[in-house]
Amino acid sequence: MSTIIQNLACFEVELDPKSHRFYFKEDMIKPDMIIENIILLFDNYKDEVNYQIGNPFSLTDTDTNARLTTPDEILGDNLFLNLSNDVDFVTNLFYKNVLALSGYTENLTLLNLNNKINTEKCFFNYSVNQVVRFLCYIQYSTKKTKRNIPLINGSFTVDIPIDPTKKYQDILLSDYIPQNFKNLNIKRITTNDGQYGYLYLKCKNNFIENIPLKFIGERNPKSDFLFDELNIDFTQSYLKYRNVITYIVPKYTLTFYY
Repeated sequence: MSTIIQNLACFEVELDPKSHRFYFKEDMIKPDMIIENIILLFDNYKDEVNYQIGNPFSLTDTDTNARLTTPDEILGDNLFLNLSNDVDFVTNLFYKNVLALSGYTENLTLLNLNNKINTEKCFFNYSVNQVVRFLCYIQYSTKKTKRNIPLINGSFTVDIPIDPTKKYQDILLSDYIPQNFKNLNIKRITTNDGQYGYLYLKCKNNFIENIPLKFIGERNPKSDFLFDELNIDFTQSYLKYRNVITYIVPKYTLTFYY
């Protein structure tokens, strides 16, 4: 499995047990954007007790939306995705087809939709008996990707330390990445440890919103997520650390390939 990401939007989905349908927000995706893939991120803390996913949209570990939930809270696995651009082109897709449980992607199906959507007509059908919270990632493009297989010319590696006294941290990348790397076109990013981390990357012509480090981690069996030559503004980009338990990651080692 391999895909080249030009842009990645992320939004929080909260399923209300009083309803059975969750509609996409109108301003989530602009009408001219071409949707490539949908990925759903749930937690799996019942099987991985030392790893519980914090929500990148929460600011502290005590916020009401601080944690993501597990698929076990979905009644009878009843969660289905529906996409439309005035003509339905995805109808009741079983959520496990696009599931990245705890950020692992080995069972993920890339849809390669190459289609626009009308957000007013896109939704999840579901059945839950308590609030279920997960992240929905939308990979999209606004122009043709530059290459099918990026040509790697070099790389640089940085260590970003984590303050052990803080469970939630937003760490500015420019504090650790020298200015002389600012004009490089980044084609791939890898990390030694994907636990609890997200990257929020503001770029000249692209935007990567809260991509889990597990997606690009070296320990992920299928981590071939490449990027379409990102010109990253490190002064506006962050590593988001979201730890809701006691396990401490002392540092992250990130390698950027250009």
